[in-house]
Amino acid sequence: MAEGSGIVVDQGRWEWSEMWKKEDWWAIWIGFFILVAGMLVYFPHSGDMKGIIDKAQAEYGEAAQRTSAIKTIAWYKLSDGKKKAEARKVSTGKWLASFTHKTHSWSNNPLDAFFMDKEKVQAKVDAAKVKYEKKKAVEVAAFAQAKVAESLAEASGFKDESLNATATNAINTWRDAKLIAGNAKKKTKAKPYNQIFNLIGLGIFFCFLFGIPMIFMGQSFQKFAVAFIFVYGMTVVAWFFSYQVTMKHYGIGYAAWAIFLGMLVSNTVGTPKWAKPAIQTEYYIKTGLVLLGAKILFEKIITIGTAGIFVAWVVTPTVWLITYWFGQKIVGMPSKRLNAVICSDMSVCGVSAAIAAASACRAKKEELTLAVGLSLVFTAIMMIVMPAVIKSTFPVDKQMILGGAWMGGTIDASGAVAAAGAFLGEKALYVAATIKMIQNVLIGVIAFFLALYFTTRVEVEET
Repeated sequence: MAEGSGIVVDQGRWEWSEMWKKEDWWAIWIGFFILVAGMLVYFPHSGDMKGIIDKAQAEYGEAAQRTSAIKTIAWYKLSDGKKKAEARKVSTGKWLASFTHKTHSWSNNPLDAFFMDKEKVQAKVDAAKVKYEKKKAVEVAAFAQAKVAESLAEASGFKDESLNATATNAINTWRDAKLIAGNAKKKTKAKPYNQIFNLIGLGIFFCFLFGIPMIFMGQSFQKFAVAFIFVYGMTVVAWFFSYQVTMKHYGIGYAAWAIFLGMLVSNTVGTPKWAKPAIQTEYYIKTGLVLLGAKILFEKIITIGTAGIFVAWVVTPTVWLITYWFGQKIVGMPSKRLNAVICSDMSVCGVSAAIAAASACRAKKEELTLAVGLSLVFTAIMMIVMPAVIKSTFPVDKQMILGGAWMGGTIDASGAVAAAGAFLGEKALYVAATIKMIQNVLIGVIAFFLALYFTTRVEVEET
């Protein structure tokens, strides 16, 4: 901010010390540390992983390429074969998966979320085996029907759209049955567990992972560590409720419970002062986004395809222009700068875009504050409402991709996009976050054209 002027000004100053004093950089360093740790687990077994992929390719590769008209049985089997090449299936990976496991599913006894003895596990396994046999029989029958339908489509050279559609539906039915049978099979392999010590160990690990950087950022590690007990405890409680069988059935996940618990505490007893040093929302979200971005990479962007690029890079400036026109011509906003900041805020990525736009068009501090306030209010509402609307109105097969893309292109803040995507599911989270990340690239572009427009047109008119 320019002192005494009330105008938002980008100082454009950077120092090397920011690399260890700013949370943005520490989010990158923490993400990098976790990625390197993951590589250390993966690379010693990369040869084995490649062998698994090569085996799947040799067995199903040629058959999977017979046609591009539909996704054949061989295509899915090739995909399934490649998915077996996971570092979490080696010994170290299995230990990490166990150590980082959250609470377990539970129905009537809350203690089942944390530990279960051998006798009780065996009773569950015996019951699960009976259910699995039934699910497996359904899968086998569905697979037989899928093979018949695919054979008929193949006999026509995959040129008969009706036969292709029938084959696709039959294969999708088989895939659904296979997924259900696979989940049932996992329950037959249940083992006794005591997650309490793992949860405590995981909490200590995260406390040091996020707490040590606080020292470099000029904060007290001791105060952070004490406060982190509260934050981590709330996290465990959110996971605990989300893993209740009924809650899982209705899709009420950890994100919903975390928001509910946070609102409950802040609006009743209030957030304890001693807990505030660890309530570093953006710090945690930024670290998560670094890891999410590393997981998505360019492959996921390609998977989303031209539709995703269109949503991010064509719809965004179109929304900006229409909204700006609406604000000036229909609403009659007296301040073009306020209008521009609000448009940038709502069409790109919330607060970050608002700050960049305010600096580019030399908006007043009060105008930036108003735009940010509007963004926060509508972000909080849309983060809850949009997943519910998608769940209730979108076709089931469109919820993850189209629903995720809609949220990624509509909700302002990146963190809120990730949270809203998590309400729908993991795939929706990836799609929504990817759209938002692609969209965020436009911050600089819009700021540049705003500066150009206000310098050459608006300021000339004002003088």
